[in-house]
Amino acid sequence: MWGLGRQKKGYYHISATYLPAGAILQPEKYVGHDDHILLVAQQALDSGVSALRLLNLVDDLIRYSQREKGQAWPESIDFPAIVNEVILERVRERAFADRPRRIGGVFLLASIDHAERFRAEERGGGGVIVECSAESARTFEADGSLIRPPNLHGNIQQELAQAEQRAHDYWSGDLRSDARVEVIAEGEVEVIHTLEATD
Repeated sequence: MWGLGRQKKGYYHISATYLPAGAILQPEKYVGHDDHILLVAQQALDSGVSALRLLNLVDDLIRYSQREKGQAWPESIDFPAIVNEVILERVRERAFADRPRRIGGVFLLASIDHAERFRAEERGGGGVIVECSAESARTFEADGSLIRPPNLHGNIQQELAQAEQRAHDYWSGDLRSDARVEVIAEGEVEVIHTLEATD
């Protein structure tokens, strides 16, 4: 289900702008994936429940303050989601080191149906669907529905344990019939053609 040695065409990507055939996809840049913010999440995880609760409270207060001022707080700065990415990476390093990293990878969808669903649910129907070839890249297919951040307002220890189990299930690569298949590609991913654009 993953890695080199298989025909890896027929993947799809949601781009914010039009991409010509032959373009090479670049890893998406998320504010929440900046090294500094990831380091803060790593240190909070290592420091324990109190540090996680405090940083989550600060995140909530900043969001509230920005809303009161009518300013947008970047949606990509989502502290529970960042903590979840740290957990995913730690589980990958510990038990599945041969898998490509999520952070710094190129995210693809395994079918046009998954691409259309992702665009509708995660991008508000916007963006451009492009078909891609990942023939020279390492790829890993997993169930994207397992990417659910822990609830840091609840029982944090229990939430972290459940997040770690989901991370293990994610990296195992076992796909149920109803899995929302996402693909992580490490290496060159080339646009074959653009399918369509929406307003």
